[in-house]
Amino acid sequence: LFAIQGRYDAAEAANREAITQLQPLAENDGEAAVQLAGAYNNLANLLVYQEQHSAALTEIVHARQLLEHQLAITPEPAMQDALWRRLADVQVNQANALMSLDDIYAAEALLHSAINTYDRLDDPLNRARARTNLGSLHLRTGRYAAALSHFDLAARDLLGDAASWDDLPASQAQNADVLLLDQANAYLALNLLAEAAEALERSISLLRNADRPHELGQALLTLGLLRLRTGATDDAAALLHQAQQLFFGLDNPFWLNRIAIALAGCELQQQTPERAKARLDTLLAQLPTSDWDVATQAAPLQWDINSFVEAHLLRLRLHLADGQTDQARQCAAAIASAIGVTQSDLPPKPGSLQWPHLHLRWRHALGLIEQVAGNTELAGQHLRAAIALLEAQRVTLPVEEIRTAFLDDKSVMYADLVLYLLDQPGEQAVQQAFDVAEQARARTLLERLLSHLAGEPADEQEAPLASRRRELQERLHWLYNQMLGDVGSRRTDPALSHEIHACEAALQQLAWRQPAPLAEAEPITVSALQRTLAPDQQAVVYFNAGGEVLAFVVSRETVQIFRHLCTVSALEQAQARWRYELARAEMGEPMLARHAQSYQLAWRGALSHLYQLVLAPLAPALDAPRLLVIPHGALHQTPFQALWDGRQLLLERYELTYAPSATLAVHTHDRRRPESAWRRLAALALTDPAIPAARQEVEAAARCFSHAQPYLDDAASLANLEVAAAEADVLHIATHGRFRPDNPFFSLLKLADGWVDVRRLYRLPLAARLVVLSACESGAGQACGGDEVIGVARGFLAAGAPSLIASLWNVHDASSAKLMERFYTALTAGGAAVRPAAALRRAQLEAVQEGRHPFYWASFFVIGE
Repeated sequence: LFAIQGRYDAAEAANREAITQLQPLAENDGEAAVQLAGAYNNLANLLVYQEQHSAALTEIVHARQLLEHQLAITPEPAMQDALWRRLADVQVNQANALMSLDDIYAAEALLHSAINTYDRLDDPLNRARARTNLGSLHLRTGRYAAALSHFDLAARDLLGDAASWDDLPASQAQNADVLLLDQANAYLALNLLAEAAEALERSISLLRNADRPHELGQALLTLGLLRLRTGATDDAAALLHQAQQLFFGLDNPFWLNRIAIALAGCELQQQTPERAKARLDTLLAQLPTSDWDVATQAAPLQWDINSFVEAHLLRLRLHLADGQTDQARQCAAAIASAIGVTQSDLPPKPGSLQWPHLHLRWRHALGLIEQVAGNTELAGQHLRAAIALLEAQRVTLPVEEIRTAFLDDKSVMYADLVLYLLDQPGEQAVQQAFDVAEQARARTLLERLLSHLAGEPADEQEAPLASRRRELQERLHWLYNQMLGDVGSRRTDPALSHEIHACEAALQQLAWRQPAPLAEAEPITVSALQRTLAPDQQAVVYFNAGGEVLAFVVSRETVQIFRHLCTVSALEQAQARWRYELARAEMGEPMLARHAQSYQLAWRGALSHLYQLVLAPLAPALDAPRLLVIPHGALHQTPFQALWDGRQLLLERYELTYAPSATLAVHTHDRRRPESAWRRLAALALTDPAIPAARQEVEAAARCFSHAQPYLDDAASLANLEVAAAEADVLHIATHGRFRPDNPFFSLLKLADGWVDVRRLYRLPLAARLVVLSACESGAGQACGGDEVIGVARGFLAAGAPSLIASLWNVHDASSAKLMERFYTALTAGGAAVRPAAALRRAQLEAVQEGRHPFYWASFFVIGE
């Protein structure tokens, strides 16, 4: 108890007094010997709290000798079980000490042994403790998938029959304080910031209630790092100083050093690099001058490998910013010594690395050093090696959201290699840069699609989990209806929002327990894209690197690169101007009619600005009538068809289609069926005062087809969506849509019997060649790590839709119905196999000729063939 509270002197005095009294008794009394082993183990635990790990191991040896001797002389099975449980407790503490000293393999073996013992003795509480420690061990060595797996198993041990932490009584939830802290660290490492914040909130509350300053200080440090990642530097600094005060009080140099590294990172983000340099130089001056060797460190422990590498990487970055390559090389050499690798170890061997996450960052840093030093060939080798390590880590992550988020803070590695290649002479370097840029984007979507097409089983769950999932989904449907209203309006209700978030978080955790399998997809090369382009088509492939927006213009014969189109910040400002014009247009047609001329000048000015930034420099190279646009980052939300060149809209010059990536575009092209006329329509629509034209829209569309099956009102159900998806050439859905920027995987479409989200759409038995989503924000998305765009459209693309029409913003009901009537008339004209992009262009041009504001027609765009 004293140790947990940080009262180490009192704790040590109590332990040593117990040892003194028990030693003479233990020679002839088995029970006293077991108690003495417990006293040694408690003393070791106390020393671990004070980072005196070598000393702790000495006490653990005493404890193990006593327990192993008693096991050898005790025949009774019940007594043996009690001794084995005690020995497992000692093994866990021994593993903790070894883990802190970076003796990873020995620690791992001990934890597995302890878990096996607890398993045999049916002791889930202590098994959870050991699994938490094993997860922490995997986390500190960069084995993230294994870490998450062990944390999940620990959570199951602690939860028992409960489905979530909310279902546990407070007395049982208290046992999860350290597990939640370690989970938060794993989520932070994987860029799952919302999940990390939720776990930390629970953990900090539990740790405060339990009066555990040592663990509370660690939790505050993690929360500070989380705030730093979100750009809240002042909040981060305040939290780090709180943690610092706790560890000052505990006289813990190890955690004080960890906090000092975090504070240096905070100062760098606050644009005070000199303060960061001074802090790091003071910190690194405390290190021994010899090569890294944990055995040479004085007690108590002040550094582990992760902290050592983190400090040197941060200082290396500052040296490079000052052009100090020699000093940067010294930092890199120190890191190499710590992780046991050499610069000549090329190519890397991912499976053989003990510290893959550190090796990855070190390789990337070496590439930057050699690039600054002008050693271009060696720089390229290191940058490619870093990407190889990154790819090896990415594919180990089994959950789609995690595989996606993992790249959030690592996309810069692809960008650096792209920029390096573009600095090299020759057309081959440009092609290689394209290939690396393609490697960086939207592969998880393709991996989800490939798994679906391969007939991988859906994420069917164990009966209790499936039942809990159904309960949560039913509750969510009711909550969505309360929040969004029967007429599609949004209510502001904090209590509803909180409950929705809690239900969604619980559903996500259930999905992560048994994730649907993910395939592994190889990115295509530029030659594969060229092969699939039509003779009258070009591709415009954007990429953001180093704050620069660049573009590749690809035809069947050539690849051209256009650099420095604009900065990412300039693009974001231009898009904000366009969003403002959209918001003005939503004020209604009477307002637009009264101020038609000024509105036209304003929207043309906004769209002209965007055109000048991202398309005008490419215009001389664009000589084909059809364009395949592959956006990147914020450009996914740009209506290219509405860009204004000063004389006309882009739509008036080109037929446009879009793709999330060139790899997905090629895959879709290669699996397309022979072109044939559009004959069968299946359509769903709801009668709703907010979308009164939806039913008429479907009825008008149905008149264009020889076979049409409408599902209206109550028939527009989830069951009939599945039937419709499997039976028609064209699947049309006219309903409410909601994009969720706060939680994009829960972006929604409304059906008669509930709301469907992205994950539910994955499981559709989709045979339709074209999906048309006549719903608000059905094509809106959030670009996450690896440029994965998350929104409703993703659900249909992953279910296999080869062509998809969706909307970027809130659609105007009557205008959309008119546009769709024109679209289907053009799509089915003459019984020919008309391209959806050609039909949509024709319908949109009619709206343009009527003088309609782009708000009314430009939202819709075609993804795919």
